[in-house]
Amino acid sequence: MRILIVEDNEDSRIMLQTVLLSSGFEVDVVADGVEALKLLRETSVEMVVTDILMPEMDGYQLCREMKKDLHLKHIPVIFYTATYTDREDEKLAMAVGAARFVVKPVEAEEMLCIIDEVSKEEVNAQTSVLLQSGISDRDVVELYASRVGKKLSKKLNENIGLNDQNKEMAKQLKAMEELASTDPLTQLLNRRGFYEQAKHERARSMRTGTGFAIVLIDIDFFKDINDQFGHACGDFALRAVAEKIRDAVRAQDIAARWSGDEFILLLPETDLKGAQHVAEKFRQALLASSCSFEGHSFTLTASLGISVFQPSVSINECVKWADQALYMSKRGGRNQVSVFQG
Repeated sequence: MRILIVEDNEDSRIMLQTVLLSSGFEVDVVADGVEALKLLRETSVEMVVTDILMPEMDGYQLCREMKKDLHLKHIPVIFYTATYTDREDEKLAMAVGAARFVVKPVEAEEMLCIIDEVSKEEVNAQTSVLLQSGISDRDVVELYASRVGKKLSKKLNENIGLNDQNKEMAKQLKAMEELASTDPLTQLLNRRGFYEQAKHERARSMRTGTGFAIVLIDIDFFKDINDQFGHACGDFALRAVAEKIRDAVRAQDIAARWSGDEFILLLPETDLKGAQHVAEKFRQALLASSCSFEGHSFTLTASLGISVFQPSVSINECVKWADQALYMSKRGGRNQVSVFQG
């Protein structure tokens, strides 16, 4: 399970982070609600543990904002705070949607029990909703797939047994998971799907001692294509880039659409030289191709940045390094490959 800690006090943050990491959780940490919302919208988090009094945005406001967001509202929030004057604090936390209100200090074992209880409550609640709803709306499908699809599959297998009806539901859940991880335009992974696979690759790399490389790709002057030829042409260009990426990578490589006109690759068991070869192969293939859409002909180029994973850093840090290298390519005139020099 991936848990986000929102805490501006460094000592409290480190203490809770240590407890959770030692118990096998994946942990992200930020210092206030603004940072938390940004991270929540970029990554796949399954639970939030937040303080109340913080700069920029406090815990109450963070919880309110999450509950207003379709893709965040089902993430359980635990308030973990020393701010407790009377029962009104707890009542307010429950009113904005908190799952628990925990007053510091608390023993590590008790905190872990609370997290386990909240996690089980979430699965049970979502199971009940899913079984009763006959889901068809795409947004709801994506939500359940990303948050509880895997848990529901496990729960059905363990608690009910795979009769024909449940086999069909398991198939639906698998389809929902795939839907939530795929960019509908390019059919590559989306950011959520990338992080899910990158997490496993990082764990494998740490276990085996083999490395991997990250490549960030940005289409040069993509805004000009949209402005001159329209967004339909821009979508066509994105699909064309995605096809060139598929041609350049191996079956075991991870390719995803990172943002509007950015793509990302994770190349398992690949050193810097190997990553440069893949990046340059893609860059040259894209440059050599010509795009034609409804009478408009144009050539695409791309700027690329490469970083190589190190065991001491997170996936996010490795992506930041690649982004810095990408910036070097842009600053150097675009249509080139740059390498992060740490």
